[in-house]
Amino acid sequence: TLPAPTGIPGRQYIVKMITSANPVTVDSPGTLDIDNAETHVLSAGAVLHSAAFVSDGTKWWVVSKE
Repeated sequence: TLPAPTGIPGRQYIVKMITSANPVTVDSPGTLDIDNAETHVLSAGAVLHSAAFVSDGTKWWVVSKE
């Protein structure tokens, strides 16, 4: 779970899968806080999937993913 995006504009987190067995669901304490969605899922089946999340002070935005 990412922290609330409020008050931390510019903060960045990178989430990386290290196993392909299960999907990884990234959540935020608010509603529609991640690219206007409830959650962001890194799909199972590929090792080293990753996503970078940056706060604009109100929401989290996915700025890159592999």
